[in-house]
Amino acid sequence: MAELLEVIDENGNPTGVAKTKAEILTAGDWRKVIHIWLVDDDSNLLIQRRAKKGGIFDDMWDVTVGGGVSYGEQSLHAAKRELQEELGLELPEEDFQLLGTWKMPPKTVDENREMKDFSDTYLVHVPKIDPAKLKLAPREVQKVDVISLKDLAMKIQDNEIYKKWVQHGREYYLGVSEKIFSNTANNHTKIGI
Repeated sequence: MAELLEVIDENGNPTGVAKTKAEILTAGDWRKVIHIWLVDDDSNLLIQRRAKKGGIFDDMWDVTVGGGVSYGEQSLHAAKRELQEELGLELPEEDFQLLGTWKMPPKTVDENREMKDFSDTYLVHVPKIDPAKLKLAPREVQKVDVISLKDLAMKIQDNEIYKKWVQHGREYYLGVSEKIFSNTANNHTKIGI
């Protein structure tokens, strides 16, 4: 049975209407998603390269984790679930700091589908990132890498490099990076990833 997501309006308000992801994309409806930015003490970001599986935005670079919020699910629960599903990490709720909700620019998937998302974006701050401790879900993630937030900003502003990234919008990548720089001094966690 296909997962149901809630349709939201163009202002981010829930509508109470449940549809599958395929139905939402075909209708061009808005939906709620989550993104997680896992950042260490040196302002390095864990990024993922999406799997080559015949899905959406395959083989492109993205932030640490992204995924849809199921119908009736709280975004924090979705963030915890997606982190565990994609990277094998189970972390307590207090390790997730909501940075805000971003209205993402619509993305054309193909001639029949359009993706329109509101992203609840979470920061997970860790002392150190160790990719060897992760258990990647091969159907979701083909590999991970670690880059500095400053390098991310440079990559996103280079048109040729940016083509290899999920097109969340330069304003999103740069805005979240700036917000993280202003918040990381106040965040810490008990574990080292």
